[in-house]
Amino acid sequence: MICDKYAGYTPPSRAKSAAMLLAAWIAGLAILSAFIFMNAREAEAATLFISGGGAGQTVGDAQPWIAPGEGGEHASGGLSDEVIGFGGGAYVGDGTNPIPADQPQFEGIIDLPAGFSGGDAEAGNGQFVAGGVHGGNALFTVTETIFEGWDIRLEGGQGSSRDEEEFRESVAARGGDATFEARNSTVVTDSLTVISGRSGEHTSGDEPLEPGPGGAARAYIGTLRGTAGGDAAYTFVKNDGELEVEIGALDATRGDVTFTVDGILSAGDDVSVGTLDLGGGNTFILTGLNNEGITTGDLNIHTFNVRGEAAFEGHLDAEGKIMNFYLPHDVAANYTMLTIKDGIANIGDATVHIHVGIVRSGGSPLLQTGDRVILINAVDAEGGLTGEPANRFARSRGKVGSLLRAEFEIDVVEDEELLVATLLRYLAGPGSEMVVIGNLADAALVTKGADLIAGPGIAAAVGAEHGHEVFAIVSAGKTSYDTSPSLDLSSTHLVTGVSRGVDFAPGRLTFGPFFEYASGSYDTQGLFDGGLIRSDGDVRYVGGGVLARMDFNRAENALGRFYAEASGRAGSVRNEFNSFGLDDILGNNAQFTSESTYFGLHTGLGYSLDLSERSSLDFYGKYFWTRIGGDSVLVSTGEHVNFQDVNSHRLRFGGRFSHSMSQFVRGYVGAAWEHEFDGKAGAFADGYSLGSSSLSGSTGIGELGLLMTPSPTMPLFIDLGIQGYTGSREGVTGRLEVRWEF
Repeated sequence: MICDKYAGYTPPSRAKSAAMLLAAWIAGLAILSAFIFMNAREAEAATLFISGGGAGQTVGDAQPWIAPGEGGEHASGGLSDEVIGFGGGAYVGDGTNPIPADQPQFEGIIDLPAGFSGGDAEAGNGQFVAGGVHGGNALFTVTETIFEGWDIRLEGGQGSSRDEEEFRESVAARGGDATFEARNSTVVTDSLTVISGRSGEHTSGDEPLEPGPGGAARAYIGTLRGTAGGDAAYTFVKNDGELEVEIGALDATRGDVTFTVDGILSAGDDVSVGTLDLGGGNTFILTGLNNEGITTGDLNIHTFNVRGEAAFEGHLDAEGKIMNFYLPHDVAANYTMLTIKDGIANIGDATVHIHVGIVRSGGSPLLQTGDRVILINAVDAEGGLTGEPANRFARSRGKVGSLLRAEFEIDVVEDEELLVATLLRYLAGPGSEMVVIGNLADAALVTKGADLIAGPGIAAAVGAEHGHEVFAIVSAGKTSYDTSPSLDLSSTHLVTGVSRGVDFAPGRLTFGPFFEYASGSYDTQGLFDGGLIRSDGDVRYVGGGVLARMDFNRAENALGRFYAEASGRAGSVRNEFNSFGLDDILGNNAQFTSESTYFGLHTGLGYSLDLSERSSLDFYGKYFWTRIGGDSVLVSTGEHVNFQDVNSHRLRFGGRFSHSMSQFVRGYVGAAWEHEFDGKAGAFADGYSLGSSSLSGSTGIGELGLLMTPSPTMPLFIDLGIQGYTGSREGVTGRLEVRWEF
């Protein structure tokens, strides 16, 4: 294309130098991008074309010339519907018209469609230097989290050529760089081509002149994957310019992927993949390495993730790298994960990790002790399997759901060209005891309810001096239990009932039914294998029972009297468990809901000593038995978990001092010692033990309260109390009791 502004211009004569520039390169850059069309259309994927500007050159005092190189051709019009361009020189000549002397640089051109929103384009200008023009740089920055729907082509600009006779006084001009920046994005495409620029040429003469260097091609991509079910081709060509490609994660599980690297990489060049995911029955084809079969030493893959059946065609170089094998949930004995079809598989000093799935609908894993899985089969590879993994003969533990680990031994079967993993055993995984402690929250909540019945509940019932009494008690508090890790429980309890007092010859018997309800929330957390795992949940119960107390008549000349008490209760407890960090290989956290029945009995014997008309001292001993039935649950991550019964056996000895401060107010203070002999919870996942945890231990208890009668004519009584705990359980509980006689 010739600019009309300079039509008819006669080039200056060759007075001080050789013939004028016969051909030159574009100043500026060319960036071509493809974005979603404004209207829906059925066509092949559009092309995003990014090109650095070509370099221009001059002779002596002559002006630089620009001829329409590749970038210029695309930017100067005539684009197809599938190619949208940005870039190109502001002035384009054909060797007959020079660029004006007052033109200091050459502008890049951006030609974008309306509604462009997928990224930002920068078209750098060509830079005028003595005897030439450096090609401008092209930059395209993806601004979307997911960028898809287009083929991508990236090219560095070509450097200037220098002829010995005509360009000896000129400066070698470089080609422009082309950069695709998508470090924080997922790029979905079936075609990616990255080509570094070529240097210029020495065209004549006996003494060579250094030509202008080619422009660099650089692509930085967070995650690269093809379209679902489609085959992808990713090509990287190293010419004279620098080639730098960094792909954080390459997903080759959606279809076959052909990955081509042509040319010899040198210092400053890099084609690297952080994580290569293989699977889905697809083939990853590595080819074109300098056209001479160079292995993947020039393709730096840091981590290989094999997610099910896959094939690798070419030279697999995993030397010193990490290889993760994610066994599918339906894996069986002699299942083959990765097949090497050609080339060689080098696994020298690789670190191999096994990760195992589990049947999502529940049930036991299909692999049994002694079964082997073929991780790599290189029997058909030209060079077979070479090297030994760094952890050969070591034991690798892989996740089975969220609660179990499968322990494998990694080994090389040299005469069969196989890398295999043999299952040694299943065992509880780190943090699996969180499930047991979560189940222990049932026992913690229900035993706290037993305390409320045996203490304030009995005390409220025996206040019925005139025959019958209705009572209600509400308590709330927070308690921490000395489990490993510790269990923190916040709860609210309600007991309401009716009691009746009847006089017999030995003394007075008080008895009655009651209803009970409690709701609480719990949490626990700990470090396991260096990672924080936390669990929490909601637990509640509803039930009822009967209570009774016999106050024996005072013996003649005795300072006090004996009493005996007992209660029985039963109900249902529900536990909703959640976890954070206790997850399977897909990141799903363990969750479940359990429901169990509970039973409880308590019996006690005490002696009430009258110190004066206004003061008394009470001594007592009590025994508590509580049983939480087991349950079988299906965990959200696929395991069947069976919880064992929990049996609690506690003894408590204590005393309380009471004093009437007035006709309407009576205060009390007390202390007790308690020991839990059992309280052990255990669980099994698919038949394998998850360990146990217990509430056992000793606890000191202190209490303080006021019993108030608001009116001498109204049969209403209010009891406000507080209890503190220290030892195997620690915390504070506040209580409000209301009763009405009739």
